[in-house]
Amino acid sequence: MSNWVDWLIGVDRGSIEGADWTIEWRNLPPTWGIVLLVVPAIWIFAAFVYRRENKTATSRSRWLLAYLRMALLLLLFFVLAEPVLHLEWQNVKESYVVCLLDDSKSMTLIDKMNDAESRKKLARVTEVAKPDEEVLSADQERELAKLRRIDLLNRALANRMFEPKEQGKDRETAMEKLAERYNLRVYSFSDHLSEISGDFTREAAAKRKAANEPPAPNLDATGESTAIGEELAQVMNDLNGQTVAAIVLFTDGRNTSGQDPVSWTQRQAEHGGLPPVYAVGVGNPADPRNLEITSLQAPDVALAKDWVNFEIRLKSHGFEGQNVELLLQDKDQILEKKTITLVGGDTEQTDSLRHGFDKPGDVEVKVLIPPDPGEILETDNTRVHHIKIVDEKIKVLFVDGYPRWEYRYLKNALIRDKSMIVSCYLQSADDDFPQEGSPGTQPLLAFPTDRKELFDYDVILFGDVDMNELVNPDKKQGTEQNLSDFVEEIGGGIAFMAGFRDDPKSYRNTALAKLLPVVLEDSGEGVGMEVAQTESFYPRLTEEGKRSPLMKLDKDDQVNQNLWEANSPDALPGLFWFFQVKRPKPGAQVLAEHPTAKNTQGKAYPLVATQPFGRGRTLFVATDETWRWRFIRGDRYFYAFWGEAIRFLRGGKLLGGKRYDVKTDKAIYTLAERVKIEATIRDEQYNPVTDEKYPATIESPTGVKTEIDLDLVKDSKGKYQKVYLATEVGVYQIWVGPDVIGEEKERAYATFEVKMPTREFEDPLMDRKSLEGIAAASHGTFLPLYDLDQLPEKVNQPSEVMKRESKEKDLWNSPGIFLLFALLITLEWVLRKKFRLL
Repeated sequence: MSNWVDWLIGVDRGSIEGADWTIEWRNLPPTWGIVLLVVPAIWIFAAFVYRRENKTATSRSRWLLAYLRMALLLLLFFVLAEPVLHLEWQNVKESYVVCLLDDSKSMTLIDKMNDAESRKKLARVTEVAKPDEEVLSADQERELAKLRRIDLLNRALANRMFEPKEQGKDRETAMEKLAERYNLRVYSFSDHLSEISGDFTREAAAKRKAANEPPAPNLDATGESTAIGEELAQVMNDLNGQTVAAIVLFTDGRNTSGQDPVSWTQRQAEHGGLPPVYAVGVGNPADPRNLEITSLQAPDVALAKDWVNFEIRLKSHGFEGQNVELLLQDKDQILEKKTITLVGGDTEQTDSLRHGFDKPGDVEVKVLIPPDPGEILETDNTRVHHIKIVDEKIKVLFVDGYPRWEYRYLKNALIRDKSMIVSCYLQSADDDFPQEGSPGTQPLLAFPTDRKELFDYDVILFGDVDMNELVNPDKKQGTEQNLSDFVEEIGGGIAFMAGFRDDPKSYRNTALAKLLPVVLEDSGEGVGMEVAQTESFYPRLTEEGKRSPLMKLDKDDQVNQNLWEANSPDALPGLFWFFQVKRPKPGAQVLAEHPTAKNTQGKAYPLVATQPFGRGRTLFVATDETWRWRFIRGDRYFYAFWGEAIRFLRGGKLLGGKRYDVKTDKAIYTLAERVKIEATIRDEQYNPVTDEKYPATIESPTGVKTEIDLDLVKDSKGKYQKVYLATEVGVYQIWVGPDVIGEEKERAYATFEVKMPTREFEDPLMDRKSLEGIAAASHGTFLPLYDLDQLPEKVNQPSEVMKRESKEKDLWNSPGIFLLFALLITLEWVLRKKFRLL
């Protein structure tokens, strides 16, 4: 019966019990309007209608019908006024605690914890040691050292470390302790969120106990990425409308995708949309001591018996001012080593090692710093590099205007160098003068203007040469363009050796000017460009020069430094002349500058500068007096500079081949990532090849060779591309060029490495700073995992929340109102018929 009444009035009377209720009217006129206008109007209208009705009905009958009509109109007014029942009451809601468990791949890492007290606490929390053990045994230390982060978390969650609330019950885990006071929701997260609350119920724990299993499930760390901010947002969205007392976040803090969790937490906390977050850090929470080799740069191809420079970048934390050994190894053989001092403070520092490889072949070398016992991670102390050593001589063309001292001494040194094939051309020589060169070479009769003949050289040394007299006027523009193409397209190197007459001032506004790494002064009378001094000056190395192998005249760093120091007794002889230029070009690298003379911008004049140009390299030396460095020492340092300069300039062509060039868009790829291969192919005359396809060979890490066809790039000349899918982990090699035996040296090679996806391992240290930031922004707390026994006490939010709730119910559209309306109008119709008023 009560259900029918509730249905008729449209209100659950049970909801009214204990609630404050009022009736509100949405469209009710003022009271005076109801009393003075509405009610009288309804009464007058009903009376007027039935007063005019047929007189066959008695006066009493008409008044009865008039009252029915008034009741109908008043009921209609009631509906139009829209009465609403407003209820308010106090509601008790149980609070939720959400636990998020990180199961990403970074949780497979093993941390080295150096603090003995921290290790002892962690051993207790993970049940490696008993609570009353004060000293860890050697076996316990070894067991603890083998545990991954995910193992530590699993063990800590399974540890029954708390006394139960009720006597006679089993001891409780941290999760069970929280479940005593709160509704517990548990999720695992990495690249997605998965609810696993059912695995942490008492029933699930009882089943595991019966099966002699740990009281908590074992998580497996397989997630490819970690999106802490995204998962926090999703949890709050899933529990929208529920009272969340706290979020407990078990993680190493490494966020590898999505929005920054600290920023997200701060935004949500500012608007009151986030409960306290208790961040439990899994990993070593101590200020880390670590040393990392961040990069290793070295050529992919080098000449046998040439110096190969390995540039190393590294950073360290916690080792400020400490000396360590930097090693270059081939397998287990130490090739080079040096002692360096660490800057520390996560500041990146640069150093280098040099080594000459005697035999040709493929070499895998590694640069490493022996791990310190205090380091948290040891795997980042090593970098590996693959280099191909080839045995071929450098072909050098040395051109000069007249037999100045620089030409004489350098020409003799080059001819004596057995690793080079040198052809000299002295512009001022008589026609019957036999041009000099390496033994066995044919003397040049003229400067080579043919592209094939010119492009056969690796390096061109351009002395004080007058281009107007070097070649016939009709060939001058074409020769200058060939020299530009030699560097830009073929990868050759050109050195400009300044002179009094032509180099570089007569090259202004020619194709050669763009090859120079410096900008020349504007021409005009009174422009001083050549400076001869009565007192010598000593070139000053820039910071780039101190690191450059070009300026490393001696293998010993201290000896080399003394050679360039003006006040050192071992300093090189000073110079007296240099050529002033306006400034270095953008992108050029100044290696040495004048110690005192400055240009109009207040910058020191460059004396040695280099720049990449297309695939090749160019060098400018603003003096022709390096021959003075021969004083007492002979060619030792004079040729050390020029020999290294030639090898540097040759590097572009060595890497790019001669007629062939091949490269990939990156050096390192992840497994199944697409490798973009680009190649440039020229025929024997160095003209671009235009065949639709061109073969290339790829050798996989397991030694399997596969031939693929490169596709000609549309609307290009000699440019080919191909996308290759790498399916093996390791180092690949790709080459283009002849397959004919004996012509392998013409090939161009490129190597690339394929690794397993490593985003989760890019920064392996626990991110305590971010976890503390999340906790602080949400008014929570950060705890290391070894303090897990403090968690239930820290989570002290109310387990029940009194909430004032309210709701409204429309009374005007309840079923009872419509039934009453139907009853009244039906009754009026029946009576009208009875009284014969129809």
